[in-house]
Amino acid sequence: MTATPIWVVRPEPGNSATMRRLSALGLTAQSLPLFRGEPVPWAAPAAEGFDLIMLTSANALRHAGPDIAHYRDLPLWAVGEATAAAAREAGLAVARTGAAGVAELLADVQGRILWLCGAERSEVPARPGLHVLPVPVYRMAETPVAADSFGESGIILLHSARAARRMADLITHARPSFALVTISEEVARTAGDGWQALHIAASPSDAEMVAVAARLCQ
Repeated sequence: MTATPIWVVRPEPGNSATMRRLSALGLTAQSLPLFRGEPVPWAAPAAEGFDLIMLTSANALRHAGPDIAHYRDLPLWAVGEATAAAAREAGLAVARTGAAGVAELLADVQGRILWLCGAERSEVPARPGLHVLPVPVYRMAETPVAADSFGESGIILLHSARAARRMADLITHARPSFALVTISEEVARTAGDGWQALHIAASPSDAEMVAVAARLCQ
């Protein structure tokens, strides 16, 4: 379609999924993850203490290790189809899939929830009858990326506020040469000002972000 460089900076396994979506639309993109997932030591709480398990990233499944099997009999709620698909592959019983984050997923639920999450995570709104235990099973470590790795211009896809903060630190004077596609308004705010253009996906999904990038390349 165009020679406009597109940069995919999210970590795996999401990075490869985005690259495949872009390729399916005939777009050539560059993969440059800003972070990589690493396991952290954790002790598996007894499954009997919870009504369901929640996952917000496929990275939890990648890095939790064999103890994830303790929760095969618990209903699992997932944020994102990719997380749900990874959970099914691991033999877990996916009961609900949300698309807009933890607050949306838990909007109408009460009970005891085990959240296998990353070391950095969002806060769960407090509500009577809802008890969420976050247990970090992985962390996202920065990869060695320099500002000049992005060349002189392009379109950068930002899937998280943490990625937006790092891009804001990496690219300062060259911002007028780069357009951003962000997954949410929060991510857009975190990226700051001065970019060539800033486009927010109509829905918080990778597919919608890729569609926005494709329109920009037409």
